[in-house]
Amino acid sequence: MSSVSTDSALQRFTYDWLVRFAELHPMKLTDIKDIEKFYDIDGRIETHPLKPYNPNHSKYAAISPLFTTVIGRYMPSLFYGGLVYVKNGTIQKCSLSTVNKCNIMIGSLVKFTDALPGMITWFKNNRVFFYGESLLIMKKTVGSNITFDELKYLLKCCKFGNFNKNIELYATLTVPLLFSELWPHLKRCEVLRLYIDNVVYGENMAQVLRKNRSIPRDMRLDGVDVSDNVLLEIIDYFVSLPVRPTAYEFNFRHQKPVSLGEAIYDKYVSVGHSKEFYVAAARPFQTMAVREFHRKVQCSFFNELVWYA
Repeated sequence: MSSVSTDSALQRFTYDWLVRFAELHPMKLTDIKDIEKFYDIDGRIETHPLKPYNPNHSKYAAISPLFTTVIGRYMPSLFYGGLVYVKNGTIQKCSLSTVNKCNIMIGSLVKFTDALPGMITWFKNNRVFFYGESLLIMKKTVGSNITFDELKYLLKCCKFGNFNKNIELYATLTVPLLFSELWPHLKRCEVLRLYIDNVVYGENMAQVLRKNRSIPRDMRLDGVDVSDNVLLEIIDYFVSLPVRPTAYEFNFRHQKPVSLGEAIYDKYVSVGHSKEFYVAAARPFQTMAVREFHRKVQCSFFNELVWYA
């Protein structure tokens, strides 16, 4: 091979590598200063338009004229804001890039309302991605109905830090889904609110939690359908952790006996917790709430469902 051919191949390799680097350009919430504040008061949304990121502001664009060209041409279109709000399948106050690039929406909170099956799939097919500290999918007028593939599309980057602060899901899955399939996508967030219809928790719930290890520090699960013995296995696992969840709440699909509430409280006392607050179930209960702080535990049991959406 001649030196000219070698040089040409090397240049081609170098350019292809730069293109790939630009396509995978690193991004963080802190890349944009003074992210606009968002407000969600009494159902009224106020937000500023999402700000497009100028590729010339990338620190890599200043390396050389070639980097400037490649970054400008191949870097994804980034849009930043305090709130990324998607209503009825439309991103509010944002015009997607029309060039053949990925569009990445980046905000402190990414919020979906009234999502119907196929809407999130459209974003996937058109290479629109969402990145933020918190994710909220909620029912508003028609409700949010999504497929598991659509939910996975939104959550697949959680293990890399996406939506690591807070995930709140108030929606209906189009088909029943095992908890064991869903939990690996949720376990790393700090605060979790899981009010999803069609989640089947199953009798292996304790094993699923043990296998995946990470537990949100604050979580609420709705529609939990496990036996009394499995629930006690879950409590055994929680009290065995060196760093336990500080607050959790289960809404059960079926009522639980008074004696089960007493057994749960006794398990915390058995590992050295002192009595702080205990609301015993006067009759079979459907909701249990546990709060733990400074080696003290609060246990409450109610015979009605508690809703937060």
